[in-house]
Amino acid sequence: MIQNILQYYIDYENTMRFAQSSLADRCEGEYYNRGIVKQGSLLYSDMQSKKIRLIQKRLLHLLNFKGSEMQKNLTSLLNDLVPSFLDGTMDVDTFLQTLNVNSHPNERAMRTFLGEIIQNDQLTLCYPLLTKVVKNKKIVHPLIVFTCRLNQDDTLHVEKFTISREALTIVAAYCDDQSHMDTETVKSKEITEVLHALRDCKQSNIDEILKILYRELNIKFDQREPSFLENPKYFKPFEGWRMLEQAFVTLDWFGDLIEPIFRKELHRVKNRMESLPSNLLKKYLAGDDNSQLFESCEQAEADLFHWGSYTDQYPLTRNNGRLLAEEKNQNCFR
Repeated sequence: MIQNILQYYIDYENTMRFAQSSLADRCEGEYYNRGIVKQGSLLYSDMQSKKIRLIQKRLLHLLNFKGSEMQKNLTSLLNDLVPSFLDGTMDVDTFLQTLNVNSHPNERAMRTFLGEIIQNDQLTLCYPLLTKVVKNKKIVHPLIVFTCRLNQDDTLHVEKFTISREALTIVAAYCDDQSHMDTETVKSKEITEVLHALRDCKQSNIDEILKILYRELNIKFDQREPSFLENPKYFKPFEGWRMLEQAFVTLDWFGDLIEPIFRKELHRVKNRMESLPSNLLKKYLAGDDNSQLFESCEQAEADLFHWGSYTDQYPLTRNNGRLLAEEKNQNCFR
């Protein structure tokens, strides 16, 4: 069960990165006209351009050629070769042979990097976007975060998506013509039902997912028709919130997202436990049958209790402790 808990936190951090943080603060990416949701050809072009720049930068670093003239010649050669490599007409071996770097000390690192570039064609698209100015600072929250791949016909195929409950509550309050706080309290059940309806849908098309959301909002919150899902200009200012006529796109496999500090560590521990099970590591992470219940010790000697953390942004909280205490509940993390 400890692997399930670790995966829970990996997923949690991945979701919270979007759901409770402003895109303007936490992510690097590009804003596009909302039409990009239906037509991905521009995204494909931008992805290729970014791959070219990334390959040039990485290989120049790995090859470490000295002298401006040699770097200039290599840059010119890469400009000619990289497009052929990316469109599949040139494989990794031919690419490196043409560069004449087969025996370079960093050849293995170059092969690994180029393999990752070719295999990864995933992008993250956030839409619709809610925005608000708070204390002279613009914050942006996505309603839905889509993880997509580009099809050969330049359409977007949704592999998975996450809807932000926080953003959904704002939208529900707008539709219900009630305050955000009242809706969060009074209509919590309806909001959860909308989340479940979206979670259970098996769609891979953004338009179809938005249609399902449109239908559910119409059923549960019918004071205002949610036509803003078709065109954000129909969303009138609400408690300081506006809806942008844009989508936000980031290529997170390029490292555009600012990763939570624990994420790689969580992945490493989870993979280690799967490949090399360790009773000692499991006991360290989650205790054993003789461990003291969290609730019985959390108040005792509170000043001496170490919560643990790399930084104060990611502490081990009481909720984390209670979650670990549920590790023996077989239904908790299925």
